[in-house]
Amino acid sequence: MSTQSRPKWLLLLVAILIITNAASLYFLFYRQPSSSHTQERRSAILSFLKSDVGFTDVQLHQFDSLSNLHRESSKPLYDKSAGVKINILLKAASQSFSDSAINLAAQSISEEQDKFETLMLQHLRNIRALCTPEQLPRFDSGFYKLIVKRKRSAGNNANNK
Repeated sequence: MSTQSRPKWLLLLVAILIITNAASLYFLFYRQPSSSHTQERRSAILSFLKSDVGFTDVQLHQFDSLSNLHRESSKPLYDKSAGVKINILLKAASQSFSDSAINLAAQSISEEQDKFETLMLQHLRNIRALCTPEQLPRFDSGFYKLIVKRKRSAGNNANNK
């Protein structure tokens, strides 16, 4: 193989890798969780709020309203974030994943993740505001278990596919 054709092959290989990575990221970020997984998660949250915290039917209805608002406000951010992450990674790839490109990509991705975490914490604060003073200690001592369980089950579901 001549030295002149070597860069062409490398460019082709890099282009294929970028396209493959972009496609993988698309499926990773745009793929919606299955409705059965969503139902399981929703049932677990409702069970925790009703059984462990002691939410009344009125509080559960208020929780449904909050959840719908949260879902509506976070969906555009989620949809936009997938494209932003792809662009961040493509930019890092175009800079040959130099140390500065990696640091900038990590910082940009962290900023995107920060938006999600802030939104989730605000949602938890809003749910907590539905609690009566007697329910607050039960909510405060148990909600994190539910979140940890959700993260574990999401990781297990991803590993099982």
